[in-house]
Amino acid sequence: SIEGFRSFADSIEEKYAHIEQADRDKVVSECASFESWLSELVAKQEKLSQIQDPILLTADIDKKRESLEKTCNAIMNKKKPAPAKPKDDAGKASPKPEASPPPKAATPDAEQVPPSPEAPVPEAGKMDLD
Repeated sequence: SIEGFRSFADSIEEKYAHIEQADRDKVVSECASFESWLSELVAKQEKLSQIQDPILLTADIDKKRESLEKTCNAIMNKKKPAPAKPKDDAGKASPKPEASPPPKAATPDAEQVPPSPEAPVPEAGKMDLD
């Protein structure tokens, strides 16, 4: 994980070009912090005898690693900002052209007439259903 995050911080790939240097520096700092924490605990652990309770627990390492991954992945996965909208001469964003409604299909033989309000409505019980 740490090597991957460090390579991201040094990356010049286009997909990471929008990430600011301050965020990249934070990733490097978090990685260094994790490594120093781990090295310190490993050194303390090595000084203990095998019958003493351990200082370095895998649960602690996992918790610290998850925190590191959460921080670094949030930075790595930042979305690119949306491109700026073009501006017209007045300095305002140009409005989108309004879409015109699609033309109605005209049939020469049939004229569309709305149903009259007096037209009988079939009752649900008398309908012939298959």
